[in-house]
Amino acid sequence: MVEYTRWKGFFTPQRLATLILVAHLALGVLYSVAVPIWEAHDEWGHYAFVRYLATEQAFPPPDAKLVERYDESHQPPLYYILGALATFWINTDDGLELSTNPYATTGDGTGGVNFAVHRWEAESFPYRGTVLGIHVTRLVSVLLSTLVVWTTYLIGRSLFPERVEIALGAMAINAFWPQFLFIGSVVNNDIMVTAFASLVLFFMLRIVIHKTRFRDWLALGLCLAGAFASKGNALALFPLVILGLTVLAIRWMNRKPASMRWGIVALSGVGLVLAWWLFQNMILRLSRSRFRAYARLSQVRAFLDPSTIAERLNWRSFLDTLQYAFVTLWAVFGWGNVGIEEWMYDLVALICFLAGLGLLLFLSRESRPQVRLGLMILMADVFFVTALPMYISLYQNRIFLMPGRYILPAISAVSVLLSVGLAGSVPIRVARTLMAVVATIMFVFALLVPFRYILPAYAEPPMLSQVDLQAIQNPLGVNFDNKAELLGYDVGRGRVRAGEAIAITLYWRCLGRMEHNYTLSVQVLGPDYRSYGGVNLYPGRGNFATSLWQVGDAFKETYWIPIASDVPAPVMGRIKVALFIDDSPQEHLPVLDPQGQTADRSAIFGRLKIVPRERPEHVIENQVYYDLDGKVALIGYELTPPVDRETDLELRLYWQALSELDEDYTIFVHWLDEGGRIRTQQDNQPRNGSYPTGLWDEGEIIEDLYHLTVPAEVSAGQQPIIIALGMYRLETLERLSISDENGHHLGDNQIILKSVMSVLEGNG
Repeated sequence: MVEYTRWKGFFTPQRLATLILVAHLALGVLYSVAVPIWEAHDEWGHYAFVRYLATEQAFPPPDAKLVERYDESHQPPLYYILGALATFWINTDDGLELSTNPYATTGDGTGGVNFAVHRWEAESFPYRGTVLGIHVTRLVSVLLSTLVVWTTYLIGRSLFPERVEIALGAMAINAFWPQFLFIGSVVNNDIMVTAFASLVLFFMLRIVIHKTRFRDWLALGLCLAGAFASKGNALALFPLVILGLTVLAIRWMNRKPASMRWGIVALSGVGLVLAWWLFQNMILRLSRSRFRAYARLSQVRAFLDPSTIAERLNWRSFLDTLQYAFVTLWAVFGWGNVGIEEWMYDLVALICFLAGLGLLLFLSRESRPQVRLGLMILMADVFFVTALPMYISLYQNRIFLMPGRYILPAISAVSVLLSVGLAGSVPIRVARTLMAVVATIMFVFALLVPFRYILPAYAEPPMLSQVDLQAIQNPLGVNFDNKAELLGYDVGRGRVRAGEAIAITLYWRCLGRMEHNYTLSVQVLGPDYRSYGGVNLYPGRGNFATSLWQVGDAFKETYWIPIASDVPAPVMGRIKVALFIDDSPQEHLPVLDPQGQTADRSAIFGRLKIVPRERPEHVIENQVYYDLDGKVALIGYELTPPVDRETDLELRLYWQALSELDEDYTIFVHWLDEGGRIRTQQDNQPRNGSYPTGLWDEGEIIEDLYHLTVPAEVSAGQQPIIIALGMYRLETLERLSISDENGHHLGDNQIILKSVMSVLEGNG
């Protein structure tokens, strides 16, 4: 108690520690309520194990699967027993089943982040049945996480009894760590193995650093057994315990003759070999039982074979794995798909780097062997916990990336090391202020996480008012089988670069209740109806599946459609929308006509402009200038005569828009004889109908290609080619007025291009 005398006022170390514990407990409860059920790694499978134990009072049969997906019944049972003891009194026969969002795991976020389709009326407070059971089990996790925070404080006090601010700082870092709060608020066995791993570390430090007592050995053994009964990655604690025992053995050897010391060293070497053999053989057998490790230990021989390690490890992915582990250890929620701003990860990485430098500085100045030894054990703990999942990640060559939650069993060690690195080398008064600032910032951020990141990620889209509906820019009124109405759409500027994405906003209204969760498909089509890009998803980015719609609900949603980079731009795109059952893509909601009859399987509407990735450079062979009514100019052409009757005449035109065009004009290209009669012709909108003039921008140059077949009446020898071309309005057949570069009007409003060709005798 001597060191407490320097803490004046209300905030004594005991009260600060209690305050941190209470704050962590409150945050844990907040997270457990804010995170929707099933929205954590394998929570569906974890709770199924808890529920089976609670209702059946027995373990599942060997090789049984309690759920079809994400089954966890193979896990060591201690966490699930604790959850069952907490929930056995709850009646969970309410038939609540998991309805998944199949598009949540696309990896790009377009399908939403929600793993489950949530029926909020069943999941809301007051909790009942299965939902109540899940939340009570989550409270078990919250209590376990609080135990970890307290253990971190004890570890800090054990190492630095005279620097209580280091222990409190480590405690606060652990308590307000966002990812730890998240994992400690959902149903999973990671939090229990973390609790036992922290206790193992604490008692190991007491045994190694302080005077050894029997109760510490007993507690160490019980905690080690609890860790192994919680999750397979407790294997990482085995080398930590071996290290601690080795330190004790070395101390004991220093009191014995040299011959005995070398004998013990030799026996220790034999012991390590035996430990390796046990790991490859005994654990291999255990992996066939319920207590199998989290790696694929049925393949442990090949996995640990030194002859294959060099060729199988992909060290090039080390930095990617390390970055992914760091990000997911700090703050990534849901199924690893709800993150925070990138700059925050960079800031935390910088702080950790500075703390690492501070830790090295502290070690260089620290002269007490017990403190140095304790810190080395903490670093060894981090290494051993990280080594196996890192090894698996490198071994499996990007099939598996180490998630940060696999490092959580070392959270106490990490928190103490960070606290030492930040505060250990500065004066005590500065250290107290610094750790108070760090604790406050982390608490505030941890408090904001549920409201800024978690709750918005799973929120349904807001409903539209009547004023919103009247403001729709492009109304449609497409009826999907009297169940859903596509009210309208918006494409913003209506243009996108090939290889990029365009935002398409659709406005929906529910016309009738739907039992199925229909997949919404939004595609951008080319003129040939080939898809240039699209997304399939549940509406509301997964959060508002069609089975949740109520009659009269109206909402809007924006979809980012990625456009393929190889699109033949510039080109016109159209929007295609369809609703179908995801496990039966052929079963669509039909589009009905005004008479209520099936008109199509999808709605195709609107148009947008797709431009090339880079501005094209045009090399024009024959430069000319013809003005078409001040709207368009023909600025050049290339005419390639056919070499025989089987080859088409190729005409390449270069147009330039003189202004923004609001109409789609049709281009005519006529091959005339010397009398002005049409031999063959081609009439269509530019670029074979794929790029209407209504999409052209002022100043834009458009390359337009035409192929004309050789007329049958063309005789052999040198023949003149006379091409007439221009533009007209299709509805009225009215041609645009044409003037040449001198401003002289051209008769018949057509441009005449001339050339010659040679048709060989006998061809054709």
